[in-house]
Amino acid sequence: MEAAGTTRPARRLAHLGLALLAVAGTAAVAAAHGGDATQIHACVHDTNGKTRIVAPDEACKPNESPVDWAIVGPQGPPGPQGPQGDQGPQGDPGPQGQDGQDGQDGQDGADGVSGYETVTECDPADCAGNPNDTKAVIVDCPPGKVALGGGGSVDILPVVAINTSAPFPLGSTSPTGWFVRAFETQPESFAWTLEVTVTCADVTP
Repeated sequence: MEAAGTTRPARRLAHLGLALLAVAGTAAVAAAHGGDATQIHACVHDTNGKTRIVAPDEACKPNESPVDWAIVGPQGPPGPQGPQGDQGPQGDPGPQGQDGQDGQDGQDGADGVSGYETVTECDPADCAGNPNDTKAVIVDCPPGKVALGGGGSVDILPVVAINTSAPFPLGSTSPTGWFVRAFETQPESFAWTLEVTVTCADVTP
């Protein structure tokens, strides 16, 4: 028997609201990072795949999935030294060559590196500063160019420090960008900016 003043539609709406709150709470916990500052943390959009770097303890949005990866992998153990090979027999002397003619001068080679330019980006993007405890920026070179060097700077010292500055992708032999990550050594509520610059060029093999 239903209580006076309570209808079945009203009770269904109340039950549905409680279910939605339970689902939302579960999603927020599942999308949170573990707060490990030795890893790079990111959130990947479930629909378009867009990736954004976040702080170690920052939670992803409901439509994003958390992704973590190591900044630097562990060094593997050295392999055992192989045995020394036997000395091979001495070969027969080759025939004496004829005197050659002087060759013609070759053409000037192309420049090995050209098209220098620098690209700069900030976190936050407008370079105006915000109070986030951790900031990270990946600056990419224009298509076809490689990164020759890079670095980052913060506008407040010494309470903000840079703990990572490396070519990107990490471990690549032909990097196309630069990655910098900084954090507050004394967390306080003040605004600061991380600025990252990469030097790019066309490299001829």
